[in-house]
Amino acid sequence: MICIGGFDGYFKRLNPAFERTLGYTNGEMLMHPWLDFIHPEDKESTIAAGKDLFAGSTVTKFSNRYRCKDGSYKWLSWRAMPVLEDQLIYATARDVTELQQSVEDLRESELRYRSVVAALDEGILVLDAAGTIQACNASAERILGLAANEIVGRTSTDPRWLTVREDGSPFPKQDYPVNITLRTGQPCSNVLMGIHKPDGTLNWISINSQPLIRADGDSVYGVLASFTDITELRRTEQLLMQKTRELAEAQSEIQRLKSGRSASAN
Repeated sequence: MICIGGFDGYFKRLNPAFERTLGYTNGEMLMHPWLDFIHPEDKESTIAAGKDLFAGSTVTKFSNRYRCKDGSYKWLSWRAMPVLEDQLIYATARDVTELQQSVEDLRESELRYRSVVAALDEGILVLDAAGTIQACNASAERILGLAANEIVGRTSTDPRWLTVREDGSPFPKQDYPVNITLRTGQPCSNVLMGIHKPDGTLNWISINSQPLIRADGDSVYGVLASFTDITELRRTEQLLMQKTRELAEAQSEIQRLKSGRSASAN
């Protein structure tokens, strides 16, 4: 769309693309100030852009919503240049409604994703291809005992991660699930790891790692790690094992005493 506007706020000339896009005849648009067609929420920014033009500045990539004749609105992206001596503005506009809708849909999808991740009881980490943590959720902060700004930016090989295997031996960083996934592109599931929190306590977590793969289906651009705090579960299991051993020992002692009494009676 191509048009000429005046510093008085009215269109002076419009090409046929305006009628095809908005539905008004040129005569209808020439009769009214262009602000009459602007969405109420966009009037303030449009007035500000107009002031820049009246001061002699070129405006590029400015977007606002124009009301169509059927009452709907379309997003237009503008490039405009003033000619001060003629008090005129030469401008082009492009209908970017579909693009804007795609951006809005993406933003809403991201907000839903963030809400879901934030509500998860599982810890979530997102790492890039270099193994640097780019994002985490609140559960990750709680489980690891670190604030988000202490987690984001760390790498998966950072020496501050103090981890152990189930048998108490150090957990080699090259064997971390996220590092295996980055190296091989393969997911890892239910890997048991003990991790020391900054306060010295040992938390046990079960980790899954999933590769983030580009649309080409080949290259891995990051890893999504999810982990569950199983410290209490592990503590309960160990207590149960201890009680089972104690019970077995007690039964063995009872059996021994019974055998001793039988021998004495004979």
